[in-house]
Amino acid sequence: FKPSNIDFVGIAEEESATPLEYIADNLLRMELRLENGVAERRMYVMKARGRRAGYYLELDILEGQGVVFLDDLPRPPPRGPWEKWIDSISQAIGPVRGGGMYLFVCRGLTPLLAKVAAELSREGLKVLYRVFSRDASAVSALVEKFGGKAIVQRVEPRPQSHFMHIKGLYDTLAETNADVLISEGVDAEFFIYGRKAVEINRQEIEELRKLGIVTFVNVDKDFGLKSLADAVAIVKAGKAVVYSARGRSLCRYEGDAAPRLVC
Repeated sequence: FKPSNIDFVGIAEEESATPLEYIADNLLRMELRLENGVAERRMYVMKARGRRAGYYLELDILEGQGVVFLDDLPRPPPRGPWEKWIDSISQAIGPVRGGGMYLFVCRGLTPLLAKVAAELSREGLKVLYRVFSRDASAVSALVEKFGGKAIVQRVEPRPQSHFMHIKGLYDTLAETNADVLISEGVDAEFFIYGRKAVEINRQEIEELRKLGIVTFVNVDKDFGLKSLADAVAIVKAGKAVVYSARGRSLCRYEGDAAPRLVC
């Protein structure tokens, strides 16, 4: 075939090495893995002559679309750098910056996060507020009570597909063109997806950084997300320990009419 300039595509189910693997210009290995009953499809680039190899791409087979790669899903356009000082949290973590990830470890921080959403929306930023366990309409009303607006979406992780869970976020970001993402109750992902939830969040946060979208993540307890965050606030019994680029700070959480972290 080579002297005749004809491309050859070979498909095999045999797992053992064959001479074709050594003479092929490109070698792709497809894999379907099942973990806790969840299907995960990957394409490993084992060999790519003249190009990078040794990595994998996640994909799924969707009805009406066929093979769809995670990297090819639509995204909103990247934002330029920006920062805002807001009353609710900036005393503790400093100015909120585009592309930053801020982790809040505590249950019951809806008033504080709703205040954050309201303040950033008044600065002209589009806010997408995702809830995993609360009533979306109640959160939307709370944001409006604080004088702001947000697109509030209830998310229900499904054990059938990690891919569709991530796709749902990217689809919503592309539709809303949001500048700010607030995810409350992310613990649900860890209950449904187990250890895979760390990788899901890592993938999403890395992508959000590239897009310049600021992310606020709320969990009841840390699941290994601290290493991904620019600042971490651990709130307990009205007190907060905050870790940021400025070091460690001891603050208090005021949860009355104007919730905020005061340091």
